[in-house]
Amino acid sequence: MQALGDAAGAKERALNSFGVLQLFGALMVMYRHQFVLMGMPGPAYMGSLAAGMAGVKVIFVGSGYLITKSFERDPHFGRYMRKRLVRLYPPFIASLLFSVLIVGPLMTNIPIAAYIPGAFRYVRDNLLMNPMFALPGVFTDNPYPNAVNGSYWTMPLVVVLYVVIAAVTWLLLKIKSQKVRTAVSGLVAAAFMAGYWAQTRLLPADYRMIVWGTDWVSTAVWSAVPYYLIGSFVAVSGWEKYFNLPAAALIAVFASGIKYRGMDLVAMPVVSYLILSLCFCETPFLSAWVKKHPISYGVYLYGFVVQQILLQLLWVRAGIQVSPNIYFAASLVLTVALSLVSCHLVEKPSTRWLNGLWKKEKE
Repeated sequence: MQALGDAAGAKERALNSFGVLQLFGALMVMYRHQFVLMGMPGPAYMGSLAAGMAGVKVIFVGSGYLITKSFERDPHFGRYMRKRLVRLYPPFIASLLFSVLIVGPLMTNIPIAAYIPGAFRYVRDNLLMNPMFALPGVFTDNPYPNAVNGSYWTMPLVVVLYVVIAAVTWLLLKIKSQKVRTAVSGLVAAAFMAGYWAQTRLLPADYRMIVWGTDWVSTAVWSAVPYYLIGSFVAVSGWEKYFNLPAAALIAVFASGIKYRGMDLVAMPVVSYLILSLCFCETPFLSAWVKKHPISYGVYLYGFVVQQILLQLLWVRAGIQVSPNIYFAASLVLTVALSLVSCHLVEKPSTRWLNGLWKKEKE
């Protein structure tokens, strides 16, 4: 999520808007969560695309593109996964410790001795990508109870997608013809779009396939994965020149006025085209700030728990029942502050240290 990294040159890489869009996506997720956590209906796009899932899709389209480009530059699975996990785990661990060592002890309504075993399981299971959302006695009387950090649901999905993208891209690189590579990559993305159609139209609404804490046939999973693979398809195809922001805006405005049962499938290419058209734009001021302060991952990790803290302290305990927008604004200030701390005291130092450690071992 840090740089475009294609052959366009260092200047163009520095000016692209991927980082800005990743941050925007994280803020969309957080904004949607504010309504969910207060038990209220939230904003939607194109009739049924909730802002929170739209935010996940913004993140996934850009990530699919960037991750594929990363593997194309260095198609070595070990080095690729090392880069991904170095980016993923240290901030994730820090957010877990923040919840368990600070939020939990201050917010739990049970004795600390009873809290500790559940807190240990919370850290262990989440580190093993088996999502666990509740800490003992924490946020039990919030409007959305017993959830410390619902954003963790995407973590195992992201790790699986890291592996899928590497495997598919490695196979595609074995194909000499660019046109064939593009066609095969497009078929992979289309297959997952068809899988979403089957999941929403053919499977019973209560059907579940839970493996290691994740329901792999849920609508949330199958509605998000095609966006990741569409981003990967664009990276493989080299079709960046076909992305045009005015055209994307016109298509999006037109599509937003259409209402029919298949709108969710139409949204996949339309929203992806809009997102990537924005990503390929040059925004020197915003991109420069985001490049210096890449806080999108921190916003994603800390937004949910900060919102729950404020609802517990202000809504539940103090009885201050104001609009979701006011709560969102207050949560945003604290979340950005925590994200900046995570960025400069966890993410950047851990990346430098771990990369330096591996470099020394290699020497």
